[in-house]
Amino acid sequence: MKCKKCKQKAVVSGLCKDHFVKSFERRFYDCIAKYKLIKKKDKILVAASGGKDSIVLLYLLSKKYKVKALAIDEGIHGYREQTLKVLKEFCEKNEIELTIKTLKKEFGYSLDQIIKKTKLRACTVCGILRRYLLNKDRSCDVIATGHNLDDEAQSILMNVLKNQIELLARLGPKTGVIPKKIAKKHFIQRIKPMYFIPEREIMAYAVIKKFGVSFTECPYAYDSFRSSVLEGLNLIENKNPGTKMNIVKNFLSELPNLKQKYKQGRVGQCSRCREPANKQLCSACQMADRMKKLLKARKPL
Repeated sequence: MKCKKCKQKAVVSGLCKDHFVKSFERRFYDCIAKYKLIKKKDKILVAASGGKDSIVLLYLLSKKYKVKALAIDEGIHGYREQTLKVLKEFCEKNEIELTIKTLKKEFGYSLDQIIKKTKLRACTVCGILRRYLLNKDRSCDVIATGHNLDDEAQSILMNVLKNQIELLARLGPKTGVIPKKIAKKHFIQRIKPMYFIPEREIMAYAVIKKFGVSFTECPYAYDSFRSSVLEGLNLIENKNPGTKMNIVKNFLSELPNLKQKYKQGRVGQCSRCREPANKQLCSACQMADRMKKLLKARKPL
């Protein structure tokens, strides 16, 4: 099959390599412009893992902006070591500042140790602690994450299926439901420049650019609710192409109403670490206490 734009062989989405790369990058930067994700003087922190999404994100942002990267090493043996190796090499080659934080150093235990000795769900523990460590970095104006079209469609369905409508309001290319003046004191704005780009196209872009990333999934992913939603959504998408995009676009049409309805006028503080919290203790401190109890540990947060 020939490219829709020229006579060259089509390789991805009906486009040849050159036209696919141009289309991919145009959509990436168009999303930033349309949703005003980045201001001219913003300091950008990329939440990086060394996987395909974060490497592509880091590469495209570094072409036009000054960025630095932060990786969270959860301590997943046989998996995270490889992705961090790719990330380190990429950052060295492109002269990008990289900081790596580990769950073991910050909380006393690696994710492998936590899951081995407790009945806590890996994705729950990881999600809470990762978000906590990312938000603690106050050296930037925005945190860019590698969430793509597939991720967002999954998140929308997950929250609908769990009847967590209030959480839906926090989604979108630019996250949050708290007014800027209030949020700025407590949260770092999260942005998703690859919001409208399908995962398969990110994989194709990484291969074309020869980034050398691994496409191996996290070994704990199979045990998550997200994994079940992903499997079902992929089956529907295969039979009805465009389903994921339709879910996201329809959601975006309702997002302004959701953000208005669930807008928060104040933010509490954790009595222990002073990070944002809805209760006396933030989610990370609550999780740390659960881990201490289950692991019989005494190490403070």
